[in-house]
Amino acid sequence: MSKSHIKYNILMCLMDNGIALSQTIKAVLGGTSQVGNYISILTRQGYIKRKDLPVRSNNRKYTIQYISITRQGVQWLVDNYPNDSYIPFLPNPVPRFRITDITNNDTIQKYLKSISASLIFKSIGIETADQDNKKATDTLYFIDMIEKAKRQYSIAQDKPINSTQIANALNTVTRYYHSRTIHDNFTLNQDEVAQYKFSTHIGLLLNCSIPYIIYASNPNGTVFQAKAVERAQLSVSTMLRMQGIGVSNELSNGIVFCKNGREFGKVFNSLKDRMGQDQEQFMDRRLARIFKHLYAVPIQSANLPILKEILTYEDNYRVKIRDKLLSIDSSFQSTFSPITELDYDGTPAYIGTDMDLCRIQYLYRNLSYQKSVNVVIICYPHQRDYYERVMPKDRVSYYLI
Repeated sequence: MSKSHIKYNILMCLMDNGIALSQTIKAVLGGTSQVGNYISILTRQGYIKRKDLPVRSNNRKYTIQYISITRQGVQWLVDNYPNDSYIPFLPNPVPRFRITDITNNDTIQKYLKSISASLIFKSIGIETADQDNKKATDTLYFIDMIEKAKRQYSIAQDKPINSTQIANALNTVTRYYHSRTIHDNFTLNQDEVAQYKFSTHIGLLLNCSIPYIIYASNPNGTVFQAKAVERAQLSVSTMLRMQGIGVSNELSNGIVFCKNGREFGKVFNSLKDRMGQDQEQFMDRRLARIFKHLYAVPIQSANLPILKEILTYEDNYRVKIRDKLLSIDSSFQSTFSPITELDYDGTPAYIGTDMDLCRIQYLYRNLSYQKSVNVVIICYPHQRDYYERVMPKDRVSYYLI
């Protein structure tokens, strides 16, 4: 990939929202050190800015580093790519603009997480619903400028869009919605506003007619409490019904994005700590009580094709992996176990490529109470580190595909 192409891709990642986490841009552009090095070069050249965001979580302080595009960066795209998509409809010269009107650090953090999800979904072919800044102001905001250019481009292509109606999403369309976009597009009563504000989700993915609530972990993990999840499910499903969007399933699917293996371990440990001391407590507190599936997706380039496969095949994803293994290795045999669908040379084998936290929690529970049982975890090479952080090392072996 040429240097100018890398420069173009990095700046275009910032064009929808103006800001993003460096790690997410690296992941969606292939995860190479070359991308990281060029982010530093663009910073020195003035095309982007690095910013530090101090935040607090679970009474601990830490700093998030993100980047934002500058007027100079937008001008470079206008000058060098005058025929690319909506870029010809941007003003030239590019005027001064503000990236966002958000001043609360916690809100910026949540917004950055939602933008990360948007970039990840876009990299696997899923578009984000259009945003609409409804504030009447003399200040030019970045999103206002971009959305105006996109509308002009759509009209020129004879495909006009309506950026204010979420109901335009048909059940055959897969689309991601920022949480603030959902909030801005619905009239809520006080009870619904309270439910929405207490929820911790960063967005909603409508995969055809199956919805997924999207989460992003913190450095200290993420706690999924039944009441908080139920509030999120109720508020989002209420808002969808208000706009006449039918869903074929309850809001019982979720995706949680993690920064790395360490955050994945923190997320799982928060689940492990809440499993209870006996079977009755576990059945009451288990994650599967509130989610059908909750997929953990560390933000690394190798995980993005897996996420695309999961969203493409959904409940048939594990069947696809199982059938593939049975066809390529005669050591595998089918079983009727609900957790380990395969047997590998006499040892129960668990399909772990989807990193479904509901199933991982059950597997861990079974290993904790059946001390004589070993298991083979089937996963991709880069996923082994995630499992080694949470599974008993002396009871688990790995089959890498």
